Amino acid sequence: MNLSPLAQRLLQLTTGTVNDPSYWSDASQLSVGLVGLGSGRVQVDDGDPIPVRYALDEQARQRLVAPARELVEFLLEDRIRIYGPFAALVAAGLAGIDADVRAKIAEGQGPIAVAELELLLGWDVERRALFAEAVRGRPDHVTPLHGVTEWLGGLPGYPDFARTALEAAGTRVAAIHAGGIPYRAEKAFTREETAALGRAVRLALLKDEPWLPDLLGELLPGVAVAPTQAKTLPSQGLLFEVARAMEEYPTPEAVSALYAARRATRHAGVPLQLDRKFKRIEPVLADRREVAFLLAADTAITDPSITR
Repeated sequence: MNLSPLAQRLLQLTTGTVNDPSYWSDASQLSVGLVGLGSGRVQVDDGDPIPVRYALDEQARQRLVAPARELVEFLLEDRIRIYGPFAALVAAGLAGIDADVRAKIAEGQGPIAVAELELLLGWDVERRALFAEAVRGRPDHVTPLHGVTEWLGGLPGYPDFARTALEAAGTRVAAIHAGGIPYRAEKAFTREETAALGRAVRLALLKDEPWLPDLLGELLPGVAVAPTQAKTLPSQGLLFEVARAMEEYPTPEAVSALYAARRATRHAGVPLQLDRKFKRIEPVLADRREVAFLLAADTAITDPSITR
């Protein structure tokens, strides 16, 4: 399927495959890249977070309906796995066809990732586009965006989603160990769910949520060891995603849970990889003075990462 020039432009802007200037988080690459498409007369409501010079007027929005529908059709032809679901959510919003395509966009994502998509469907197009820009991967030579986790914490509904998502992950892992869900190595979570849970745990670690220690204390050892005697894991991907989150926002209790996971696993290579991560986590924990010494009264200080 060949895209029209404007639909191709939308694809580039919503997937980051064009070198347009980005003003995150003031305005999306989408809005910046489409300047001049409309009448030039811009009207925004009071309190609109989009700088006026980048806002899309009604004439521009009407011109985008047809190419946005075209782009949605293109993405839903087995290309969601390539480009991810967020570009499709932006295009669907521009085209006004959320209700028609929501099930197709969510297909195969996994319930936790679908819950995140459902949250985004309640947002306007600009916020969806900003989210897509904030969370997508960047090449090693491109400077990563700073402040993404803090920004997520200010989005409507996102903190509640973060807790619900992590609780759902804990419930699923417990069900795997109880036999309620058949065990399949490395299949406890989809790739999209792992990414969503990574965002959720970063936000919870940043805020040092009081409910997080108990949750991680069950979740991390649970994803690190099979319910059988196998040396496989329910989700090596989630284990390392949480470890990467701790490299940014460690807490003593979270590090203790990660050590418990290291002790529990039977996989020969996992402890070696975790040890490398602990070396990066320890100095960051020492710098987080607001949480470094907030151990619970009954927590045994036995792991080297929390004895500073």
